[in-house]
Amino acid sequence: MTLSAWGTDFSFFTTVRAGYPTALLWELGAGSTAATTESNVNFEWNTANGDTSWRPKNQLQNFQIGYNRTTNSGFVTVFNSDNTPVTASYTNPGLAPEASAIWTLPAANFFASANTTFFSGSIDLENMSFAPGVQVLSGSLPASIGSSNTGTGITNTSSLSTPIVFDATANGGSWTISGTVRMNGIVGSSGSALGNNLQFGLGAFGTDTPEASTMSLFAVGLAALFAAGKFKRV
Repeated sequence: MTLSAWGTDFSFFTTVRAGYPTALLWELGAGSTAATTESNVNFEWNTANGDTSWRPKNQLQNFQIGYNRTTNSGFVTVFNSDNTPVTASYTNPGLAPEASAIWTLPAANFFASANTTFFSGSIDLENMSFAPGVQVLSGSLPASIGSSNTGTGITNTSSLSTPIVFDATANGGSWTISGTVRMNGIVGSSGSALGNNLQFGLGAFGTDTPEASTMSLFAVGLAALFAAGKFKRV
C-alpha cells in the first residue's frame, strides 16, 4: 500500500564525485534517479588558476545536501575557495510535498565508494549534521562513512546499516544535511582517481502523510459502504 493517494510523493538523488575540471567529467549531480543525469555541474576548488576540482592532500571540503520546499527541489552544494556555493539541483515536476511530509534516506542510497587504478585513493564523509528543526524519527547520521582502494581497480563501497527517517515540519518542510568530504588520490594530486572513481551519493524519498481528519472521513466512508452492503444482503 502506498500513501500517494493521500498527497504528494517526491524522490531525488545526488552524487558528488572526483571529476576533473572539464565539461566531460562533471563533479556534482542531481536528478530523479541514481544516475543523476538531469543536472550536472562542474566544480573546481579555485577556478582562478585552474586547480583540480578538490582540495589536494586530503583537506576537508564543505558540502550540503537537502530539499528546498520553496523551490520544490533537491540539491547538492559544495563550497569553493572563497566559500561561494556551487550547486546542482533537481526540481520536482509535480506539487511540493506537504511541510509535514515524512522523509526517508534508504541505507543503500547513502554511500561512499572507491575504485582507483595504479594509485591508492580514498573518500571520507565526516562532521555530518541535520539543520536545526529536523526531527529524526529513526536511524541516525553516521559519525563518518568512507571507502578506500589500494589501486586494484576493484570497487569498495560503504553504506548506511539502517535507513534514516525524519520530518522537517518545523522548517516548513525544507531540510539540509551539512558535512565535510575528504578525497585523497585524485588526478592532479598524486593519484589516478577521476570521474566516478571516488564518489558518494544520497537518495531521499518524501511522502505526505494523511491528516487525522482525512483518515476519519475515510473510516466513516468505509463504514457507510459496509452498512450499505449489509443492508442489500438482507
